[in-house]
Amino acid sequence: MHPPNRRLPHVLVVLLVFGIIAKAQEPTAKALDKARDEYVAGVRILDQKFRERVAELILKGTRVELMLLDFSLGEEGRDKKPLSSFLIAPYLKNTGILQHRLCTANERQELLPVLSKAISGIPSNGGVACHFPIHGLRVWIDNEVIFETSICWHCSNYWFPYFSGPGWTNHSAGFDDLKPLLQKMMPIPEEEVTRFKKKYEDEPDGR
Repeated sequence: MHPPNRRLPHVLVVLLVFGIIAKAQEPTAKALDKARDEYVAGVRILDQKFRERVAELILKGTRVELMLLDFSLGEEGRDKKPLSSFLIAPYLKNTGILQHRLCTANERQELLPVLSKAISGIPSNGGVACHFPIHGLRVWIDNEVIFETSICWHCSNYWFPYFSGPGWTNHSAGFDDLKPLLQKMMPIPEEEVTRFKKKYEDEPDGR
């Protein structure tokens, strides 16, 4: 015959106490979760408002630079030396500028409303957690840069200079109109398409 388990009542007491504590903490945990959810929702609203204000400024741009960027961020050897470098701000890393040009006045008038609409639109949900920059652009008003970014068509994202710091943002529906315009004004050379396909079995414009 086994002796009575004298520890059992103590274990039951401990479990009961932990159960009481857990129930007492449950409302606190829910309140914290609610506070976090409200914070995230508030930040999203503020970020959207900030993009809309920047989009309004974009319409007033007086100069626009277009760039073809090194999607490998300098990790691939290239026969031709980049013209200069472009900062991919969220990565705190530069990539090469392979081609560069200024928009004409007519191109600027065509591009800026489409870019403004793309930036002010609601970003899509989800997305791929990577960034292969292929198109870069920079918008000026007189002597001040008011907006610049790199765009990845493969991952459908770009970086935005938020007030709290640069962050990744998914494309809005407006990027469907922006894409062919940039392709026309700064075409992706076949050499870059082949290079991308060889490494990722896809094309840098997301096709």
